[in-house]
Amino acid sequence: MKEVGIMTWFTYNNYGTVLQAYALSKKLENMQVIPEIINYRPKIRKTNIYDMKIKFILKQLINKNYQKKYISEISKINEKFSKFRKDSLSISNEVDTYTELKEKADSLDKVVYGSDQIWRKQPELSNHFDPVYFADNILKANKHIAYAASMGNMDLSKKNYDFLKEKVNKFSHISVREEKLKFIMEEVGINSPLVLDPTLLLTNDIWERVFPIRNMFNERYVLYYRL
Repeated sequence: MKEVGIMTWFTYNNYGTVLQAYALSKKLENMQVIPEIINYRPKIRKTNIYDMKIKFILKQLINKNYQKKYISEISKINEKFSKFRKDSLSISNEVDTYTELKEKADSLDKVVYGSDQIWRKQPELSNHFDPVYFADNILKANKHIAYAASMGNMDLSKKNYDFLKEKVNKFSHISVREEKLKFIMEEVGINSPLVLDPTLLLTNDIWERVFPIRNMFNERYVLYYRL
């Protein structure tokens, strides 16, 4: 069986991030290939605190009445995310350098980049893209594919466009998640089909096996999920 690497965001304790990584892995399994998430994380994102708003954190920590409860709840959430990743995702050893990434990529038949906002501009890189998610200096063109690539904030400068034009031509195939990104790809000369987020590729019965539905409430209720 072919072995396929996945380059995506998967370590942040965010439901969409973790579930899109799981869904793409599961879909590849169903296509009779062996998926493995390549364990690359931008250095500044090696802490969960990066994805939280600093004002929110400070407010919780200053208010002593909430400190104990807040820290306890965050700890429980982190443990559940970690357990799910350990039990449900096949993840490689951690890779940091270009040499390690290239060695890992060379050992695989293909590498799929996506989904999530892998092409989002990174504040720690002065609002430039992380070149690693564009297979920069890592792979031969016929080995890497972008599936449902996403960019998040798409307010791009000329420098950003020039970067994209150079890098996206290295991919053998590119599909995107947002219509606006499809237009951006067309502007740099790439025809990119608009496709579903990986979470929508799995059927209800698969998701229900992963997360069995429990009747937790006897009364009608509203679930409010806020980003």
